[in-house]
Amino acid sequence: MGWKLREYSIYHQNGVKISFTNLINIKPLIFWFFPEDEEYYLEIVEFNNELKKHNPCEYQIIGICRTLPGNNNHKLINLEENIILISDFDGTLTNVFNVVFFENTIEFSRPIIQKSIFLLSSDLNIKKEFRSKYQEWDLSEIQREIYYGLKNYSLQIK
Repeated sequence: MGWKLREYSIYHQNGVKISFTNLINIKPLIFWFFPEDEEYYLEIVEFNNELKKHNPCEYQIIGICRTLPGNNNHKLINLEENIILISDFDGTLTNVFNVVFFENTIEFSRPIIQKSIFLLSSDLNIKKEFRSKYQEWDLSEIQREIYYGLKNYSLQIK
């Protein structure tokens, strides 16, 4: 079992939902964010050509970072077995595991300790792992990716 963002049935009315509509043969991938509660960041990038060969999605979700209110210590998200399961509020699972470790800092550049993307079979067995070669990510770049996704690539905020 993986880490969940929230109990959606309780909190979804106050959140912002971001869903991907350009997926093939699987239900839309949905994330909820709760800015009044805890701070979340979503990293969105387009698949490179190698990843496109193995997955029908045009995007990869490469990270969710959680910062706890009032906590200035650098802490990592605690994920069981270093794996995060992303699901929408009706329990639908995606066919991609996304594993990201962050330091919780308030700087614009967040060091990535480790980043791996696991492509899964329908029975949730790992088919392939892709490891990141990059050591940091600029939040302004994330914002640009989201902006252009909203403008050009069927990324929707509902």
